[in-house]
Amino acid sequence: MPVFGVSVQDACRESGGLPRVVAETIAWLDAHGESTFIVWRRPPLDPIQFPPAQIPLSSPRLADPSPPFNLEFPLAVGVKPAENMFKVRGDHNKIQECRIRYDRGEVMPLKGCADAHTVAGVLKLYLASLPEPLLTFRLYDSLLAVAAMPSRSRRVLALGSLLDSLDISAKRTLSAVSAFLRRCAQANAAARPAASRSDADETATLARCVRDISTAFSPLLLRLRGAQRDAAALAEDTARADHAVELLV
Repeated sequence: MPVFGVSVQDACRESGGLPRVVAETIAWLDAHGESTFIVWRRPPLDPIQFPPAQIPLSSPRLADPSPPFNLEFPLAVGVKPAENMFKVRGDHNKIQECRIRYDRGEVMPLKGCADAHTVAGVLKLYLASLPEPLLTFRLYDSLLAVAAMPSRSRRVLALGSLLDSLDISAKRTLSAVSAFLRRCAQANAAARPAASRSDADETATLARCVRDISTAFSPLLLRLRGAQRDAAALAEDTARADHAVELLV
């Protein structure tokens, strides 16, 4: 069964837990980050550059959270800091090779990968290829409205309420991705030189790192169904979507 382009519900059912691509790419990046730097950047606003897979979709099913497959690397070793964040792309050809190996059901589709940017690219490609983003089309306008609320405490409460409405497959997958992004932001904040070691400086640095990662991932986690809005509305939507994902991270 193909992997890319399949709904997150079907992917969770097939793996028995998190979608296989999400679990394995995050585990790889957690385990191998010490020798390679992870770099994120915002994907293009146009539809994904890679050719879409022709994949039949079946009805959503819920899944048990424990994956039955064996990973070729340890879990949760810890993400290491990234230099020149959001500027370096992964190897397009290698990303495509990994996609093909996943769709073929190979046992170790990431075998031979030595570049964190490429593995990160596989994760981004997977999220972009979902027929419905993890934050769903249904919540798009509601999440933008949350981001526009004047009080941060109200934004956080409203976001939590919306996330509770997600089905279990999307919720578990979103939790894994957001936790990983949080670890990336914390690692990058810790690695950045600071003028002083005050709590205020460290908090501001972490906030900037979270904002950078949120900007790169918001188009992958939250997008509009169908035709785009006009340029002015799209710019406003983008800023609010970035902030909604920032709250999530």
